[in-house]
Amino acid sequence: AFLGIAAVLALAIAWLNRSYILRADRTIDDPAFVTAANKVCGKRVVDLRAVRREDNTDNNLELQTAKQIERVAPKLQAIVEELAAIKVNAASQVKVTEWLGHYDDYSAAGLRYAAAIRRGNPDEYNRVDDEGIAPLRAISQFARGNRIDACIP
Repeated sequence: AFLGIAAVLALAIAWLNRSYILRADRTIDDPAFVTAANKVCGKRVVDLRAVRREDNTDNNLELQTAKQIERVAPKLQAIVEELAAIKVNAASQVKVTEWLGHYDDYSAAGLRYAAAIRRGNPDEYNRVDDEGIAPLRAISQFARGNRIDACIP
């Protein structure tokens, strides 16, 4: 009976800590940068995430998506510029610079997608719609591994 209770308790602890368990290893060692980056991103990045409103009367979801991307891209770029201004130790600088570059790639891919939508060619925007996946994955992996979750778009 004790072994069963211990197993259930261990599973409960693992479930509650699953985000920690599933994290990649840290690639930078700069706690001051991590704290400052989380502070910069805070609620601002969460507010940039797309949310489909139930009361939206715009039937053209593609056009709605293009508008959202065009509204969010400059705001995300402003956040990235603030992140780039944070002092980072020399050992972590290359990794942080690479990470910030992925945001540029992500925004550029989104803007190409929005432009393709506005041109109204489904073949074109279906072709470019996946360009943002790799940069977003790189942003997310770095941020999660280094405990900068607030900066995941």
